[in-house]
Amino acid sequence: MIIIYCNSVQLTRLLLGIAYKDGQDITSRLSGHAGCVYAVVPAMQTGECCVSVPCMGIRRYGGYQDDKIIFTVPREKLENLILGLTQSGTGELPVKIWTRAEYTLGDSYAELARLMGMKKADGSEIVGKPFGERLPWE
Repeated sequence: MIIIYCNSVQLTRLLLGIAYKDGQDITSRLSGHAGCVYAVVPAMQTGECCVSVPCMGIRRYGGYQDDKIIFTVPREKLENLILGLTQSGTGELPVKIWTRAEYTLGDSYAELARLMGMKKADGSEIVGKPFGERLPWE
């Protein structure tokens, strides 16, 4: 198995990469006191990838910093991860941030907002756009 210490942006890319072939998310069990256990044992038992939070022992004796998360890949999943990382177009690093006071929602989300009685800050109706027609900063 391969154990990767990464930050949250890197983890996002790894999760998108591993899901590329089958679209499946991973399930993990988190603990503040057993990071090494949950980084290794579930992956060995199930043959599935897992995410773990470094425990105090890993931080103290391994020197891992506060921004690290553990991603474990069983050997049999490595080829799928590499495929996903090379083919999925998971975006660029660092991530460019666009903030707006009011984000343009997709049509289905705008409809849900209307059904819940939500309005824009100025009191007007929420109107969406199809996702393919929205610009990233809208």
